[in-house]
Amino acid sequence: MNLFYGWYIVFASAVIMGYNSFLYIYGFTSFINPIITTFGWSYSQITLAMTVRSVTTGILNPFIGALADRWPIRRLLIIGGIILGLGYFVLSRISGLALFYTGYLIIGLGGALAIQLVPQTTIARWFRKNLGKANGITGFSVALGGVAVPLLVMVIDTYGWQDTFLFAAIGTWVLILPLSFLFRNRPEEYGMYPDGISPGEPDESQFISTETSGMSFGEALKTRSFWLIGFGLMVQGGGSITILAHLMPHLIDVGIEKQQASMVVMTVAIVGLVARLPVGWLMDVISRRNLIGLSIGLSSISFLLLLMINANSPFIFILTFAIPFGIGNGSLWVRSALIRDYFGTRNFGIIYGILTSFVTIGAGLLPPVTGWVFDEFGYYWPAFVALAALNFIGACLTFTIPRTAERY
Repeated sequence: MNLFYGWYIVFASAVIMGYNSFLYIYGFTSFINPIITTFGWSYSQITLAMTVRSVTTGILNPFIGALADRWPIRRLLIIGGIILGLGYFVLSRISGLALFYTGYLIIGLGGALAIQLVPQTTIARWFRKNLGKANGITGFSVALGGVAVPLLVMVIDTYGWQDTFLFAAIGTWVLILPLSFLFRNRPEEYGMYPDGISPGEPDESQFISTETSGMSFGEALKTRSFWLIGFGLMVQGGGSITILAHLMPHLIDVGIEKQQASMVVMTVAIVGLVARLPVGWLMDVISRRNLIGLSIGLSSISFLLLLMINANSPFIFILTFAIPFGIGNGSLWVRSALIRDYFGTRNFGIIYGILTSFVTIGAGLLPPVTGWVFDEFGYYWPAFVALAALNFIGACLTFTIPRTAERY
């Protein structure tokens, strides 16, 4: 039996998203202290780069989502890959804050095109019943990128952070540009339906209207579900990105050696690695709404547990933070299945783009505010407690999302 082509798209998306995770999602924290050593910048100045990137991505996501509904997916990925690599190249040549922020602005532009929205939109078109599993695989690759963080620390220690950014630029072009040729817009263009259903098969009637089903953006905007999903994305996504950005500085501040701190980051990634495939499978089996609500609650608990870790903490205690954080953070990468359930695929690109802008708001505001708290007070606990409270509220609100979603 031939492998359904959608799985090739999942593979290409997994490689692209895993590489981005290695460099930015989990890897960003590895660059903070070396850059501070070079320039003497504060934590808030450094993490403001995340705001620049996130705001750029958030502003562009709705427009790119609309383009993804109309333009060839491959074209968007090629353009995005070129721009993303250019951003890392600029970072390898920075001499001041202005150029540092410019580099992350360019990364925000390239990432908006190439990293998440376009691959996730494409996967949502090619899968329906197996969408949770497909997103679980891409989420698995994101966690796999985190497992390699100790390697990134070694590269930075050996070659310096500037050359590491140069290697990142070259790697971006080498990976993304060839993989973009594996992407195809919709299965209907190739005589198929989502999940590999072919014309004439018994389940064909369920998929005939796939390309045209779903809400318009205006209709989605009027639903309570849209805003509740968006708030959950904002507090969980922004909180997770904040913790990942400040994790190594926080651990070093409480007395843990740098290499050991990188191993904690790797542990978090390994837990997420193990959790994401089962979470993706569960998304296809049980209530996606309830699963997402539970994951946000786990994120809230993990933020409080992080505060209890110190230089004398045994490994088993570190796991008590890493397990709920890894599961909670992992659920972010299967969230598109919930969005497809409620709003369909007809305008998935723009709806998904707007909803991921909620993550942008959280990722843009929370990391620099957390850095400012540390700069002003010398400790992280007020910011981490606030993140935990926001996620607890987000979990409660997610459980109130109406159950009336039609599985388009």
